[in-house]
Amino acid sequence: MKASLLNYQNDNFVDSEKINNAEVQVVLCFGDKEFIRTNGVYQKLRTKFPQSHILIGSTAGEINGSTMTEGDVTTTVIGFENTRVKSQNLQQYRDWE
Repeated sequence: MKASLLNYQNDNFVDSEKINNAEVQVVLCFGDKEFIRTNGVYQKLRTKFPQSHILIGSTAGEINGSTMTEGDVTTTVIGFENTRVKSQNLQQYRDWE
């Protein structure tokens, strides 16, 4: 398994040096609801990782390493070498409000 944190800089996600985008199977993104909505976070992740399962959740604060921030996003990408990932959409929200 490979995993890495992605930084959001200059209105985009910066590629990880630890994992190739094509190897990413799961994207976990947590952040400020307004930031996610107004910055098109899902669309940017879907473009960068078209084959990946993407999970986004809103938070009251984001922890990245030993730093806590607000009004931002924290994103982890994961790739498994010998594991197949399958996701299920239980309920889809179109509107964050």
